[in-house]
Amino acid sequence: AIGLDHFAKPDDALAIAARAGVLHRNFQGYTEDRCPTLIGLGPSSIGRFRQGYVQNMASTAGYGRMVADGGLAAVRGVALSDDDRVRGWIIERLMCDFAFSAVDLVERFGKAGEKLLHRSRSIALHD
Repeated sequence: AIGLDHFAKPDDALAIAARAGVLHRNFQGYTEDRCPTLIGLGPSSIGRFRQGYVQNMASTAGYGRMVADGGLAAVRGVALSDDDRVRGWIIERLMCDFAFSAVDLVERFGKAGEKLLHRSRSIALHD
C-alpha cells in the first residue's frame, strides 16, 4: 500500500519512494516528485507555489478567451502563512508516512514548527 489509498508493485517508483521515506502528495495524488511547484493547466486547474495556491478560470470558454488574449487564466489565489506551511508539511507526512519527526519539523520550520509542536501537545486522544 502507498499512503492512505494507493497501491503499487514493489519495484514501482512510488513503492520505492514510500520505502525510502521520500513519498510526496500533491493535487494529483501520491508522487515521488519532490518539486514544490505544480503548474495547473486548463480550466479550473489548481497550481501550487511556495507562496500559495492559484486557480484558473473554471469555464472552458472563459479560460480560452483569457489565454487567447495573451494573459494568464488565474482568477483566484490564496497566500500561505508560515503556519499553513507547517501544517501542510505535517499533513503530507501523515498521509505519506503515517508519522512525522518532531526533530525534522523544528529543523525545517524553526520557531513556527516549535510553536505548532508545543500547541499539539495539548491534543487529547478520546476512546
